[in-house]
Amino acid sequence: MTGKTGWMRTVRRGRAGLGIGLALVLAGSACRRQPPAEELIVRVGDSGVTVRRFATEWERRANLGNASITPARVLDELIDQEAAYQQAVRSGLLQQPETQLAIRSFVAARYREGQQPAAGTNLPTTETLRAYYDQNVASFRRPPAINPAVIRLEYHRKATPEKQAEALAAARAVREQAVAESGKQANFGRLALDRSVDQATRYRGGELGWLTREQAVLRLPGPVVEAAFRLVKAGDISEPLVADEGLYLLKLVALRPEQARPFDEVRPQIEHDLSCRRVAEQAAQGRERLRQGLSVRVDQDRLSHVATNRPPAKSISPAALPKG
Repeated sequence: MTGKTGWMRTVRRGRAGLGIGLALVLAGSACRRQPPAEELIVRVGDSGVTVRRFATEWERRANLGNASITPARVLDELIDQEAAYQQAVRSGLLQQPETQLAIRSFVAARYREGQQPAAGTNLPTTETLRAYYDQNVASFRRPPAINPAVIRLEYHRKATPEKQAEALAAARAVREQAVAESGKQANFGRLALDRSVDQATRYRGGELGWLTREQAVLRLPGPVVEAAFRLVKAGDISEPLVADEGLYLLKLVALRPEQARPFDEVRPQIEHDLSCRRVAEQAAQGRERLRQGLSVRVDQDRLSHVATNRPPAKSISPAALPKG
């Protein structure tokens, strides 16, 4: 390269000359205005690397704090990048459908990024959250829950009527004893320890802990759950209840009626719900802006044909285990 002021005469004169030239460019750029974007720092084929492009990349790389990065190395990489791009153009790569699709996707993504609202904007205020809570307080209620204690006794549906009658009589006797001592939970617990065949609860005085109706059906047979929630006050004891697993006696240790959850407890949930709603609204608004002024017509016949005639998904076989 000769006769072109501002260009390097050759890259083949060595790393020293290249480094000196770059240092002069960098020093000079600090003392004068940014040169025009079309001013080249090095020509590569039909185009080259502009001063702006080099300065931007050099600043970015220098800010990464890598001491081994030099101006010469950055320029070398930009030359390689430019050379690769021009060779790709010559090879026809830009005209390939896959490349065109990738370019369209990249440009569309960059455009949409620029249209996104700034992070942290339109966050719901405390007043907005409180108003949402007041309007939807019914959806922020704790369901009623009970803390029952249980005694499970042996009972077999296929046993003889006499054996079944004996089991029921034994269960009623236990209930009478429990009712007689109903003011003493410890005594019901002692009965559970002595008589219950439920290994999960007998050593805890029969107590199951706090359960909503949904939770209770995971621990007890359905009819037993219904009977448990029909108990009215703490201390009530049910009649013997027949189930496939045996005979049940229930005592209501405590109950908690349905109640509203306080605002501070559900505030994170409300913030999440409103944020999700806002994201959905912004997405819909963004889609409307993108399509504004453009006619969108869907060929339903072609869409159906493509959607219903796609090739079957390939099954992925697990890798074979090594032999030996």
